[in-house]
Amino acid sequence: MLRDDLYSQVVSWLKVLLPLAALALLSTLFMLSSKVEYGDIPVAQRDLANRASKQQITAPYYTGATDDGALVSMTATAAKPDPDAPGRVSADGLWTRIDLSDGTVLTFRADAATIDEPEDRADLTGNVRIESSNGYVMLTEGLRSSMRAVAAESMGPVKATGPAGKLDAGKLKITADDASGAVQLVFTNGVKLVYEPAT
Repeated sequence: MLRDDLYSQVVSWLKVLLPLAALALLSTLFMLSSKVEYGDIPVAQRDLANRASKQQITAPYYTGATDDGALVSMTATAAKPDPDAPGRVSADGLWTRIDLSDGTVLTFRADAATIDEPEDRADLTGNVRIESSNGYVMLTEGLRSSMRAVAAESMGPVKATGPAGKLDAGKLKITADDASGAVQLVFTNGVKLVYEPAT
């Protein structure tokens, strides 16, 4: 019985003391904060203003699907919207993966990209590398791609290696067959092939 009375007394005192202690801590915080002069940290203010003006997103990630059922995942080291064109985004260090319905996988890498959603267009520039799961690796300096379908075209010459050997071409087109969904790589404009049969 004595133990129960002692417990009740302790609880009663704590109900009074704890709120008082909380008030004391809060008043101390307000007193300390009133002495801080935020104007004394120009470096932090400059950094915040710089970030706000850039409106940059670090490591954005996007997933979706094209109209023909291909699954698309896309990431970049950084991206920022174009203030003059709603729906247009500039990205650095772009990496894209497309999983086609027939099981083929395409990956794209580029130093930079401009993605224009209203125009259904993505322009990849700078060391563009395209790889397909059927063994082809293609290098070019620029590639224009659709956002809603598997359709892309190089902006200049292409160097490629694959099961048949080494290939140089003035242009590359990537399309998907409407019936089967199979990816088609079409090389045009002065194609040179060095045939290297598998040993």
